[in-house]
Amino acid sequence: MLEKYSETHIVSCYESDANQSMKPTAVLDWMQEIAGRDAARLGFGYDDLMQSHTAWVLSRTHIRFHQYPKWRDVVKLQT
Repeated sequence: MLEKYSETHIVSCYESDANQSMKPTAVLDWMQEIAGRDAARLGFGYDDLMQSHTAWVLSRTHIRFHQYPKWRDVVKLQT
């Protein structure tokens, strides 16, 4: 079984809206970044795939937010 990869981030002001809630686009950006770093760790990151002229593509996603993180909250992301 593969080891889970995790990172901790603090929600920045520019990732938050006027209500200090984290913007959904910022969450998706974080998710894309951590997925890319984990893929690289596992040997199929961007640089690895470019050597074989291949790519991985996220074709769709469905996310339900029960509560948005707020500005300055510490968030742990895990693959």
